[in-house]
Amino acid sequence: MIKKCIFLAVVGVIGLIFVSLFGIKGMYSLNLGFLTPFIFKQQDDEREKQLLIKNYSQVFLLVLVIFINLYILSNFVEFGSYIMHNWLGFLISILFILLGLNGIRLLKK
Repeated sequence: MIKKCIFLAVVGVIGLIFVSLFGIKGMYSLNLGFLTPFIFKQQDDEREKQLLIKNYSQVFLLVLVIFINLYILSNFVEFGSYIMHNWLGFLISILFILLGLNGIRLLKK
């Protein structure tokens, strides 16, 4: 499972770089993250399944907090057209990075 978390973090960093360089076309690199179940076909035991559920719930809660804060901040700050067009790519990249890093943190604990 540690390999899966490292893979997700690396895909997130690659996606962040590609979205920054190529815009919305760079989101094609994020397809690697969605192919994770097909790349890592091993069966997880009960402990790993519980850690995976905990990882997803913590990360999605953090992404929800980021969404709420960015929405409130958008009333005061002009983000510009570049971020307005590429926000989804940045968000999915950050989601993969957080899934990987939080998964590694949970496995080490």
